[in-house]
Formats: sequence, structure tokens, C-alpha cells
Amino acid sequence: MSDVDVLSRTYPARISAVEALRVASKPRSSHADSVRRMADALDEAGPLYGRASTAAVFAAFAELMRIAAMLVDWREFTLTAGADAQRFLVGARERYKLWCTEYANMTAVSGLLAASTPIAGVTSIDEVEQICETLARQPLPVGIFADEIPSYWRDRSKEEEREPPEPAELAVAFIRFRADGAPADEVHFLMPNVLHDLDVDIRVSRWPEGASVLRLYPVSIEPRSSYELSTFEFQRPPGDPPYHLSQKGRALLKVPQAVHASPYEFRYSAAFDIEAAQPVIVVGQRNLRIEGYDPALAPMTGYREIDEKLMRIRDQLRKSLVAPEDVKNTLLVLQCLGNLAGRALQDSLFKGATAEKDFQAQGRDELRRSPTIGEELEEHPASSGGITDLSFRRIRIELKYDDKAPFEIKDCVRFLGQTAMYATGSGKRVGVLCVLDNSAKPNDPSPLPMASSSYNIPCKQDRSWSPPC
Repeated sequence: MSDVDVLSRTYPARISAVEALRVASKPRSSHADSVRRMADALDEAGPLYGRASTAAVFAAFAELMRIAAMLVDWREFTLTAGADAQRFLVGARERYKLWCTEYANMTAVSGLLAASTPIAGVTSIDEVEQICETLARQPLPVGIFADEIPSYWRDRSKEEEREPPEPAELAVAFIRFRADGAPADEVHFLMPNVLHDLDVDIRVSRWPEGASVLRLYPVSIEPRSSYELSTFEFQRPPGDPPYHLSQKGRALLKVPQAVHASPYEFRYSAAFDIEAAQPVIVVGQRNLRIEGYDPALAPMTGYREIDEKLMRIRDQLRKSLVAPEDVKNTLLVLQCLGNLAGRALQDSLFKGATAEKDFQAQGRDELRRSPTIGEELEEHPASSGGITDLSFRRIRIELKYDDKAPFEIKDCVRFLGQTAMYATGSGKRVGVLCVLDNSAKPNDPSPLPMASSSYNIPCKQDRSWSPPC
């Protein structure tokens, strides 16, 4: 791999990480998820460098970004009076302790260690901005792949004066995790209380003399009683380094999560069975974020396929930098409308609807009946110079009707401008558009499970229902 190839793949990740920290540093910012995504990008960039010490700095900085993201969550939940905001501060402090234990003795990380010291004593949300800004200003090394210097370039007169080289660095680079045979995504879903496969592929640059076993073990701030992850042990392989190794393990989440809870987070560290001359540096995909929500234990709509679709919408909203409170409020609306969509499929509820006002009245009544919405549902509030249909905690809801021809998801485009205008005028990044397709259907309906990217949920043969989009 050439120098240009390496730099072109790593430099954008570094710049994006700085931008994410600066955006998240703002007092009213809630962009913690973007900081976590950029940290994952740095983890992927680190193993591309030729020197393990350079990759270690990237890995250390990525973990500090995740700690900073927890502080941003703490500030956000404190300002919005969210439930148990203090847990984010406790988690950030504990993760920082683990970070110090791992990197305190690495000379290459000394600058980050000094810059991150305030994390250990943070007590006020006012300090979060300065911590993020300080981390964003920290320089990172530029690693370069270089061929060995040709012999005719060397100054042979000085060769004898050179000091003996330091022991080669020990690098354990995670190539990938797989859960149940599929590559572990940025956030991977595992059903709780079910034993899952967890496989790992790694590359080891050097095996120290006298060592026979390399051990990979999980570290987490999650309660130890809530999960079980395999510890991987690799015997010294034959041949010359670098070594490419793989092993199968298991993963078990013992406690299901609430639908609005942050994913479980795990981190793998490495150690040989003897004390090596150089520390073991772990880079690459060493962090696992696992979703443990169980729709069967805590159903949202009463329709499993719709619940799974709402979970994908929730994840998309989080990736789109929507504030956590707005994600929660939007899901409350979608749960109610999703249940209505499922019942419309089973019972053809809208046969009698002949105009948009009929659908709006029925949709309003359905939302009002929900105990999680109730009196907080507003009807016809003003926004951006117009009048919206409904609103819940300033999440604007538009209900539209069409009965002229069979409706497809692409036909919603003509309504999106109005919905987006009302959401923007309310200072929100999300709005809900719900369209009732009440036209006659010449073909048989599709099955309920929504396997495609479309949000359409077909209904009876003569009617269909399009849920929020």
C-alpha cells in the first residue's frame, strides 16, 4: 500500500473526528452519536499505519471520543431533565479510569493523557465544552508506510555508533468481529437470553520469546451480571509473523434493554502469558456496541414486524443527529400510528373514510387515546406561517389522504416539503408524515413483514395503509 493510499484513507477520519468534537462541544448540542461514529472510523483507520505506536495513539484518541460522547449525553439529559442523567457521568469516569490503566505507560500517548486529565474531576456540565475543545486540538501523528532505505543511501561511517534498536512493537490488530456468522455492524442486535456465536479474526505482528498464549478478554462498565462474553485464548502458531488467527466464541445478554436505552458497550484488551518487553497494542475494531431490546418482552405496537421497522427508524433517527428527546417523542407517536396500521390491515378500518378530514379525525382520536400522549397532543398549532394537523411536544404530525390510484412510497414526496417546513419552523430535525391510501386495489396484498426499504404496509385487498414515513 502506498503512502498516498494510507493518508487518503486516514486523514478524512481525523478531520471528521475534530469536526464532530467541535460540534458536540456547543452548550446545547446533542450530537453524541456522531462523536461515537467518528471514533469507530478512527478505529478502522489506525491499523492502516505501519507503526503500532501510531495506531495506538489513534485507538487511544478514539476511546477518549467515546468518553467525551458520554459527557455530552450527561449534559443533554441534565438540561432536558432526562431520567438518571448521572449514569452517563459515572460511566465516563469509570471508562476514563480503564483508559488510564491501559495507556498511562505509553510514551506516544502522553499528550492525550495530559489533555484528558480534567475528565477525572469533572463535576459541572459547563466543563464539557472545554473538554471537547481540548481533545479536538490535540495533534495526532502522521503514520507513513515506507520501504527500507537502500544500502547506498546509508552513512556507513555512523553505523557502528548507532544505539541498539528497541524491541519491536507488539501489535494485535482486530480485523473484524462476527456475530452469528454476520459481520458485527456499528450497532449489532442480539436477542437477549439467547446464546449467540461471537467470532473474532486478528493479526499479530510479533510473538515475544517465552510467551505461549495470547489472551483477549472483554472489559465493560456494564454490570457483570448482565452479560457473558467469551475470553479468547490463542496458542503460539508455527511459522513467521505476522500471524493471522481466528477463533469462535459465545455471547449472551442476560438482561433485556429498554427501547430508549443506549446499546451495551464492550471493549476487548489483550495480554500475553508473560510480561513482554513492549506493551501489547490493540487497534482496529475492538469495541462492540450491542442492542439487547426484546420486542416479545416489551412490545411497542402489538405487531412484531412493525416493531422491528420502528427500531430501524429509531436507529436512523439517531444516526441523523436527532436529539434523544425528539427520538423518544417521535417513537411514542409512531408506536400509536403503527398499532393503528396493524389493525387497519386486519380489520379494514378505513372503508368508510371518504375525505382527508375523516382520516384526520380518526388519527387524532387514536393518538389522544394513548396514555403516553393524551392531553399533550395539540390540534392545528401554527408553524412556519402555516397550520399543522397535529403536534406532540413540538413534533409536527401531518395526516394525508389519497383515494385516486394505488399509492406507493415514492408518491409521498409531494407531501414532504410541507412536513419538513413545519418541522424546521419548530426547531426540530424530524416530523411525521402519515398517508392513508384508500384507493381500490386490483392486486392481492403483499404480506405484512416489511422486508424492503419501503415503509408501506399493505392492507385488505380493496384498501391499504401507508404508515409514517
